[in-house]
Amino acid sequence: MSIENDFYDDDVIDYRYYLELVRTTLLKYYKWIMVFCVVCIIASVLYVQSQAPVYVSTVTMHIAPEDMGVFSFEQFYWQDEDKFQDTQIGILQSKKLMRRVVKDLNLHERGKLTPASFDAGLASRLRAWLDGLTEEPVTVIAEEEDQIRSAAGELASLISIAKPPNREYSNLLNITVRMADPEMAAEAANAIAAQYMAMVFENEIDSATKNQQFLTDRLTVLREDLRIAENRLQDYREAEDIVERGSGATEVDEELTALANRYFEARETRLRQESAYRQVENLGRNNRGWDNIPAIANHRALTQLQSELFSLERRKSELSKRYGRRHNTMIALESEIQSAKDALSEQVNDVIAGIKSEFELAEKIESSAEQTLNEARGRRQQLGRKEFQLNDLVQDVETKREVYAIFLERLNQDGASGPVRNDNIWVADPAVVPKVGQRTSLQQAGIVAFILSFGFALGAGLLRELSSNTVSTGEDVERKLGKTLLGYLPLVDGKNTDVEGLTFYEYLENPESRFSEALRTIRTSISLSTLQAEGCTRLLVTSSQSSEGKTSVALGLSAAIGQTSRVLLIDGDLRKPSLERILMQTHHKQSGLSDVVANSVPLNEAIYRHPQAELDVLFSGSRTVRPLELLASKQFQDLMAQLSEKYETIVIDSPPCVSVSDAYIIATLADSMIFVTKSDQVAVPVIRNCLSRFANIDVEIAGVLVNQIDFNAVHYYAKYQDYYDYHGYGDSSSSEPHESKP
Repeated sequence: MSIENDFYDDDVIDYRYYLELVRTTLLKYYKWIMVFCVVCIIASVLYVQSQAPVYVSTVTMHIAPEDMGVFSFEQFYWQDEDKFQDTQIGILQSKKLMRRVVKDLNLHERGKLTPASFDAGLASRLRAWLDGLTEEPVTVIAEEEDQIRSAAGELASLISIAKPPNREYSNLLNITVRMADPEMAAEAANAIAAQYMAMVFENEIDSATKNQQFLTDRLTVLREDLRIAENRLQDYREAEDIVERGSGATEVDEELTALANRYFEARETRLRQESAYRQVENLGRNNRGWDNIPAIANHRALTQLQSELFSLERRKSELSKRYGRRHNTMIALESEIQSAKDALSEQVNDVIAGIKSEFELAEKIESSAEQTLNEARGRRQQLGRKEFQLNDLVQDVETKREVYAIFLERLNQDGASGPVRNDNIWVADPAVVPKVGQRTSLQQAGIVAFILSFGFALGAGLLRELSSNTVSTGEDVERKLGKTLLGYLPLVDGKNTDVEGLTFYEYLENPESRFSEALRTIRTSISLSTLQAEGCTRLLVTSSQSSEGKTSVALGLSAAIGQTSRVLLIDGDLRKPSLERILMQTHHKQSGLSDVVANSVPLNEAIYRHPQAELDVLFSGSRTVRPLELLASKQFQDLMAQLSEKYETIVIDSPPCVSVSDAYIIATLADSMIFVTKSDQVAVPVIRNCLSRFANIDVEIAGVLVNQIDFNAVHYYAKYQDYYDYHGYGDSSSSEPHESKP
């Protein structure tokens, strides 16, 4: 069983809790908050009253770039001039300018410049009095440069630069100086403007001088570079025998074109001859199939022989119809045909031999043309490399000549014009000596001091409340302990100690008091929680430490329960018993629990009946050296069973559960446990540790009772004034009792 509250696992923020925390803090610490606020307001008023008045003087300057036009759409829409003005503001606030102003006005010799110092009023007299209590200070004379640097830093903190109101798109800047001396403030403002313009002009002169020197030095270098480049170009032309750019390249290009055409023609011829040669190579030994080769079949001589052979064959065909094969005419014709075929065969061989010869010749012609072409290409590449190198040298000379001309022109222009003052920087409105000084309003200072001091005091109070690790309210019980709040018990007569049963007799003698009503409310809560229980209800009352009022709670609660049922109160604290002293003003003279468990005294003789309250009490009895063994004995268990048959409710007052383990032994025989804690006394981890140990032994915890709350305190009274005063409860003058004895 865990005692952690589910609230800590909830991500929902309870704003009402924090509002209530603020309200409680205000009611609890309102006196301290009021005192702190009053002290802070008085201190702030004294401080403001002690300050010397501030005299403000402003000079207005027009600051714009040199090339600034009358109007620029880009400036109007994009505000590009802000970069320039931001730069000039940085220059106006620079240490260099501040030192120039200090030297110009000798401000380092004129004393303190800061107006917000204790130079008048009560603070000045108080400082003089405190200085008189100390030893005479030794003045260290600082170097003049250190004094100037210190005065410049102080002056920089007294100026502010901004655009005039309603002039956001203008080139105007207000330079405002705040000082204790009105004349010094005006002088400083005008001096800042004058020194700024002088410094800008000096920077322009210095830049122009440096620029001319740079141009002169650079021209010397450029002139030497140009001379070297020209000499290098001339040497190259003489070495390569170049008269002018591009000479010889045209002839070589024309020759290269002709050689290329010749080579391509030779290559085409070689390819054609090679094709015919490859076809001839595929013929057999008898040159069969030559007529399928165009290069042979289309030869003029072969065509003529074939035509003659065809004519003879046709004639033979005609004569064969008239003559026989052995006819002289036919024999002569056969002889001519054979002669024609032989001539054709010889001619084919000649043509084939000619094709081979032409192929070999074409290869030689192509090889010769290619060699000639490559030689021409080599000469052209060599000319190209020379031309490229020549172009580089010429371009280098031209570039150096152009750069030299530009620098020479710029040097002549700067020498003729000289440094020109920026006409866009001038004083639009000089500063005047202010007639009236300014000082922080006492009302504003008081309001600011009140707001800050109130916030600080409230924050300190909230921090104290949040860092509090004790239980003081019902919200603390639920949030910090994770248990149900059983109720509150207030202080009686403003006392936080139980002197001789003060709370018990308060309940008996003043039943209409706030304490009595609170006790009856707790009794009602216990009755409702045990409504379903049958037989006797055994309640254990304990606390984490002593002096938390658990015995008074057990006694008062037993008296309240005794008005509605039959109840027995057992003093289970065998180590430091107190019930006997509270009820009978004696100590260990009455028999009690230890005697009954030891069977030395009968139960009837050990039970004490209180004469006023309908209450039976079983005191602790005689001293025992082993109280823990006695409470864990079988005899004690049998006694509790016997008493449960006789009484409706048994209330057991146990020892504190931190120092000893008696309460945990007794809790195993109880039906429910009431945990009492004194308001704002015991640390939460201690209480949670005790509750965890009870949870580990499966003890039912009825709830936590917060004891000895001072409801007369403002923060408690404002929060719980209706808790017990509803319908007149808590009014001791009320004539009607809330309950009558049975």
